[in-house]
Amino acid sequence: MPNERTHMDIADLATALQKSLSCRIAVVAEHLAELRSAAGNLFNERRYDGILSALEDANRLCNENTFSSVLSSCLPSNDVETLAILAQPPGFSKPLWHPKRWVAEMLRLLGK
Repeated sequence: MPNERTHMDIADLATALQKSLSCRIAVVAEHLAELRSAAGNLFNERRYDGILSALEDANRLCNENTFSSVLSSCLPSNDVETLAILAQPPGFSKPLWHPKRWVAEMLRLLGK
């Protein structure tokens, strides 16, 4: 289960993702690089690898109508929750990005 610091980092990342819609994508890349380098602290390696694997699977298989079910089949429920926070952080009434675009961008920024 993520700790309070993890939730704060995820919220910061979600804010950076939101800003990227109107600002430079470099802001998001920097936050994702920080998250990736801290993966050992935020997530155990197996969980982090599971997130990347699920993103890759979702990018390959899904469209906007099947995005949630693809992720649900690829990840434990707590990881789906993590990705949902990134896709639509608390306080936002709509997803920040179209799901397929969001997955593709996450993979690109993570170097996949």
